[in-house]
Amino acid sequence: MTSREILTLQLGHYANFVGAHWWNLQEQSFDYHGAQPSQVDHDVLYREGRTLKGQTTFTPRLLLVDLKGSLKSLPKEGELYEDLLPESGIEWDQEKFEVKQDKKPVKNKFQTEIESPIILPEAVNKKYNLEESVEVWSDYLYSRFHPRSINIINEYQHANKETPFDSYSLGVELSKTECFQEDFNDKIRNYVEECDHFQGFHMLTDCTNGFSGLSSSCLENIRDE
Repeated sequence: MTSREILTLQLGHYANFVGAHWWNLQEQSFDYHGAQPSQVDHDVLYREGRTLKGQTTFTPRLLLVDLKGSLKSLPKEGELYEDLLPESGIEWDQEKFEVKQDKKPVKNKFQTEIESPIILPEAVNKKYNLEESVEVWSDYLYSRFHPRSINIINEYQHANKETPFDSYSLGVELSKTECFQEDFNDKIRNYVEECDHFQGFHMLTDCTNGFSGLSSSCLENIRDE
């Protein structure tokens, strides 16, 4: 059977809440033992990759966008490709600078346990009281993403009431920046070009804030392409 691939786009914090549920549900239907052949072709929404260490990965064919500070404990590069993270080659004079580092976010019990190979099999079927510990969508995310999937808008801070990203026009203006005119659109092209029988796009987007303008501009760029 030939897969007809789909690229998913998620723009906005609420859209990523919905998307986190969506990807969790997809992976719940994975059959790792081949005992029950699936009627779902997961290659439509997922792609196979390989780390520099030769480990095979199977991650969502996904590009998501959110604001700075919205990921909490989830690294922007994801957690599967740690070997891609560059090490700084700069040697600093320890006596001539002061290091100020943000407090590292604390992971909830669910995220802590799914990282443990020993506890993971039990964690899949375990019940967690996430209503008391979930602050952002990554708090209950089970899926793991490719490094290019997560795109952060550094110009705006998540839940910042002083400079909110709250209007259509702000999203349109942001779409004209080099980051989105070049980097984000290039990522779309890269995902599409690696497909053999590309079918189309699946988009989740916020519609009551700046992401409405950003997603509208994104769709216009896709149409022009």
